[in-house]
Amino acid sequence: MWLLLFNIAPNATSNRVMNTADLDEGSFWRLVDLPPTFFWLIVSGLSVLGSCYAFVLCELISTRARVGRVVPFKEGFGRIPVWTNILGRTFTRPSDQGSVTERVSSAVKSSYDLVHTKMNCTMKIADLVVETIMLIQILEAGSPITLAAGFTVITASNALAFATLIWIPNRNVALTENLIDLVFDVLIVIGYPVLVLGASTIADPVQRAIIDKSLGSLQINSLLAFFTRIGVNAALCIRLHRVVSLLQDRKQQRGSIYPKRQRLPAAMLLMYVSLLVIFVAESLRTSAAVWKPHPECAVYARRWTVWEGSSRDKCPCLMLIDCEFGPKTYSEWLQPKDVTTKVADLAAAGLL
Repeated sequence: MWLLLFNIAPNATSNRVMNTADLDEGSFWRLVDLPPTFFWLIVSGLSVLGSCYAFVLCELISTRARVGRVVPFKEGFGRIPVWTNILGRTFTRPSDQGSVTERVSSAVKSSYDLVHTKMNCTMKIADLVVETIMLIQILEAGSPITLAAGFTVITASNALAFATLIWIPNRNVALTENLIDLVFDVLIVIGYPVLVLGASTIADPVQRAIIDKSLGSLQINSLLAFFTRIGVNAALCIRLHRVVSLLQDRKQQRGSIYPKRQRLPAAMLLMYVSLLVIFVAESLRTSAAVWKPHPECAVYARRWTVWEGSSRDKCPCLMLIDCEFGPKTYSEWLQPKDVTTKVADLAAAGLL
């Protein structure tokens, strides 16, 4: 719901969260409204997701109602277990036809479990891919290091948890597996945006610029951002539905949604985590090294920058702020400082 409100009325939502409604007549953040066509696309997609969340909530409420309902005891029901045992012995007598039926049923169940497991693994891998794309978008938006590091920790922990689940031998952990996936989806969909919106300290133009860029990264302003946000929300909705289904039918909790004792996939996930951490660390280090000679650059893209010699001045600057509002001496007034070269250097990367 908050994501829908933020994209429908970004300035009003930001003012509500940041308590800045009295500044600049409610237009303090000056977030750009979306084009009409793209606006209705986002509203439609998020409305469908909202309906799915409402459906899952209704399922959860109905489950609690059924669990809380008590069936009255009657004396006439006392003979039912006897007839159940008789019928059970009658229909479970060994026969060739029964054996064939059991084998066919077992084969069908095994095929279904295999397909179900493959679908779950594919969905989990797609989830990690979407989270990686979102992490790259966060780095390119010049978000603060704490936010980028926090999202990296969530994504890496998600992959490590997946590797652990496909490595452990226990197969009766379906509910645990779904709950773990649900926790990480909640952190991605709700936890990280709340952390961004909670950055409400405004002290100077540089901090305001950083917060402005962080808020802009939450806004859906491209098709790629649309599909990534819809994807993570759809994954969260599916996880919630699965958890509710497991609570309704305890027999399903005896199974597992992921394959077990898979060494190669677990090793590949560990390699993915290592490469992800290296990529983020090098992106932060190299971009900071290129930015260091340019303190006028308030916000810069935290990308992995390869520089040699004169290319070092190509800072991936996103926003330039000159905090010197006026000349301090009479000579500076007569001969103002020429910043044309500085602006040209910061604009060389094509991001300013």
